[in-house]
Amino acid sequence: MLPMQALACSCSRSLGDNSDRAVIAAMRSADVVVVATVQEVVSSDISVALGDTTYDMRKSPEEIAEFLVIESFQGSAPGAKLHTWMSTSTAFCGRSFVLGATYLLYLRHANRFGYYRAGLCSRTKLAEGADHDWIFFVTLLLNHCSIWYWDRRHDEMGLQSTQQ
Repeated sequence: MLPMQALACSCSRSLGDNSDRAVIAAMRSADVVVVATVQEVVSSDISVALGDTTYDMRKSPEEIAEFLVIESFQGSAPGAKLHTWMSTSTAFCGRSFVLGATYLLYLRHANRFGYYRAGLCSRTKLAEGADHDWIFFVTLLLNHCSIWYWDRRHDEMGLQSTQQ
């Protein structure tokens, strides 16, 4: 038997899927899709006050990250600041972000304070490793269409993915 990486997330089989359909599914499930650079990272060794409640982040591995939007494909604008708050434990499909790094973010479910989630299953990745996503977005822009139009035409014409 060959050793394999064990992944606890239910999405683990789709993590390497670089088909147009995978990008479309990720965009449909995201509230915001942007390219953004990490401006600040606050990890789980503090307590955070939000509204009338103080959250003790020392109880579980969590992180708050602030991003500056460079390019927006859905739901935000360049120059905007976005925040994530999430577990960094991979057992909870969490992830952490590197200060100064640029990511392609598929953000979901802003809480009442405006903090988004971007776990392992969200398709979020370093921008430099998002080649297929970039090709797909450029194809959409060059064809002046939305993902919903592209997906419908894809079905009607029986088109193949841009990457086999």
